[in-house]
Amino acid sequence: MAPNPDRVLIFDTTLRDGEQSPGCSMTQPEKLRVARALAELGVDVIEAGFPAASRGDWEAVSAVAREVHGVHDVSDGGLAVALAEMAIEGGCGFDVALGSDLTPALAWFSETASRVVVSVDAAGADELVDRARAANVPAQRLGTAGGDRLAADGAFSVALVDATHAWRDALPAALGHPTPDR
Repeated sequence: MAPNPDRVLIFDTTLRDGEQSPGCSMTQPEKLRVARALAELGVDVIEAGFPAASRGDWEAVSAVAREVHGVHDVSDGGLAVALAEMAIEGGCGFDVALGSDLTPALAWFSETASRVVVSVDAAGADELVDRARAANVPAQRLGTAGGDRLAADGAFSVALVDATHAWRDALPAALGHPTPDR
């Protein structure tokens, strides 16, 4: 399967920063307003916060999850893990590259709060990035969704079937439980 040029993956930081920045926290209604705006733009995955951090954050994440489909916590494993989870669940590979001066390991696996990966139609990608930047929310295009490989320029290239097998079957196999054949 060839990469789909009509889908673009966007990396965005939004809702978790408020709970991580002293003096700059967002209320639940403010988080919902941001989540609704992201959903209106066609965002598929929104990192709504870290519910274990506080009762207020749990309530905000719950409210966002009730209204917006595709909430994803990027801080659990970093960007590479979030992309892999999206690809495995969607049955669709990706081809991405970092536009960053960060050390690759830090860029791909940092569990820094407030990072979101979204998948939008190519037609809406520029508008999403522009609107995020206009709101002082860092955003960048990472690449495209599609194909049968998880490919990150200069970092890794793995067949989707192998990533899926490793993700779903490695731990059960290590513990001696039967796993389905690939």
